[in-house]
Amino acid sequence: MATLTGSILGGLVLMWVYPALRAAAFPERMGLVTLAPGVAADTAFTLPERAQLLANIDTARARVAAFYGAFDANVKLVACKTDACDTRLSGRAPGTAGAAAMTYGTPVVSVLHLSPRGLTPTIIAHEFSHAELARITGLRASLQGKIPAWVNEGLAVIVSDDPRYLGAGMGPERCLAPPVDLVEGLTEFRRKGATDDTLYARAACGVLHWMAVNGGRRGLLEALREIGAGQTPAAPFTLGRSPA
Repeated sequence: MATLTGSILGGLVLMWVYPALRAAAFPERMGLVTLAPGVAADTAFTLPERAQLLANIDTARARVAAFYGAFDANVKLVACKTDACDTRLSGRAPGTAGAAAMTYGTPVVSVLHLSPRGLTPTIIAHEFSHAELARITGLRASLQGKIPAWVNEGLAVIVSDDPRYLGAGMGPERCLAPPVDLVEGLTEFRRKGATDDTLYARAACGVLHWMAVNGGRRGLLEALREIGAGQTPAAPFTLGRSPA
């Protein structure tokens, strides 16, 4: 009972701190409309825009499932069309810039908040990748730093096939920036990401180089499953040295 009570209180605190979590739990009370199970949106979306958003979500799900083999993460998504909605759900000060999208991980569900700039299949798939990785490894592993930020973010770039940070081809030939100065911590990655234009490209390149010498997609998924089982992966997430 103590554990259950602690979980409930912790959830209530998170919902108070992060409006997007309240929106996922009580969409109508937060001025949203439910479009499908687990999907709520700004009332400003027109009917055609709502249909397009759902189609983009389906496309993103397919990309994630194609890489991971499945997309079984428990996800709720809240989407904003207007800046007013985005400001309200992000909890930031009006007039300040925010992320295109944000994933909030909890022990039971991942909540995705999409800004007006984050409604594309690519960005949705990026956030879905974070949710599926957390499902495989466990949220605690991510919070404890067992998944370096450059792996989590670089993998999301690859899964979403983001053309801003990936070139054509296969493997490391897709790199648009060398895998140097890779960032381990999530907080530091988010801070640097606001000003470093090549950070995501370098992270993706780091993952591509790791996959090239550790069994590709299959080797990467095996390493994630080992972490999820509480084991140290046979192939740790290090490059050993910076590739030339």
